This record gives sequence, C-alpha cells and structure tokens, in this order.
Amino acid sequence: MIEQKRSQKLKYYQNFIKMNLDEAILNCLAEFTNPENEVRQEAETNFKNIVDSNKSDEILNSLFRIIDTNRQSIISFSALIQLREYSFLVIASKLVDDEYLIFFRKTIQQFITDSIFSEHIRKYMIDILAVLFVFSLNPQNLPYPELFDFLDEIIQMP
Repeated sequence: MIEQKRSQKLKYYQNFIKMNLDEAILNCLAEFTNPENEVRQEAETNFKNIVDSNKSDEILNSLFRIIDTNRQSIISFSALIQLREYSFLVIASKLVDDEYLIFFRKTIQQFITDSIFSEHIRKYMIDILAVLFVFSLNPQNLPYPELFDFLDEIIQMP
C-alpha cells in the first residue's frame, strides 16, 4: 500500500513539467510537511528542479501568488520560507533587475499591511525585510535605495 502511494507520487512529480508552475510548487510545499522522510526529500529535490528550470522572477511571482491565495494556511508559511531563502539568493546574485526589486518590495509591503494575513506571517515578512536591509548595507550590494524608503515606511507604520 505504501509502495503504491510512493509510486503514484513519483509519477505525479514526474509530470510536474506539464503542470502549471504554481501547482507544481504548491504540491512540493504540501509535501514538505509530510511525516515520511523520503516523500519530503523527493519534494525538496523536485522543488530544486523547478527552481533550476524556471526564471527567478517566475519562481518569486509563483510563491507570492501561493502566499496570497493560501493566506491562513501552513502552505502560506511554507511558501514564505521558500520565498525568503530563494529571494536572498536571487537578490544577492543580482538575478533580478531593479524594477523587479521594486515590485518585490511593494508586494511584501502590501502583504505586511494586509490584516487578513496572520500576525505570525506578517512578522516573518518584516524579518525578510530586516535581512534585506542588512544585505543592502554592504557597499558591494548597493544601489537599492528604494529599500531604505520602504523600511522607513515600515518603521512608521502603526
């Protein structure tokens, strides 16, 4: 029975290329909490393959959509964790342009100020910004002047 389920999941993941990017990522995120180590490891490998085979901004946009459409679920928090890890890599490697960075900032700002998200999720988003702020202080990583304006806005929020 367990072997049959694994076979079905493997077949399902092998078809992830045929799936919509959001669905493929969503399926991986759902499996990240699976109690079986093999299933989690397979989901992590599949997520890495998805990331490697798509553009950086498409991955980030997909994670934003998943967070937005699953606002009160564990999936949202799992997507947020992946967004944090992946966005640091993307921004540090300068894989997105300044225009996308502004979009990224505005989207995070919108999520932080949206009360429909749990306080826990909004605090995690603020943590993402705090790390980006520290990252932006390194002269090699500048210019990200829009980040300073945004952080100033966050500090002044009630």
